[in-house]
Amino acid sequence: MGNPSVFKLVLVSQVIWKDAGWACVIFLAALSAIDPERYESSAIDGAGYWRRLWHVTLPGIRPVIMIL
Repeated sequence: MGNPSVFKLVLVSQVIWKDAGWACVIFLAALSAIDPERYESSAIDGAGYWRRLWHVTLPGIRPVIMIL
């Protein structure tokens, strides 16, 4: 902590660690707000995991991504 170059690294890693926990809580809340029927209908239409992620999940949490 006495070394200035190490202090910057410690400070940045501490801020990232602190914000990661809060972001997980917010992202989980946003994911729970997405209607499960969207996932079911996209699966019935033949969308795989990555298509559902790209076309259902990401648009559903886009406002949260923009805020965080």
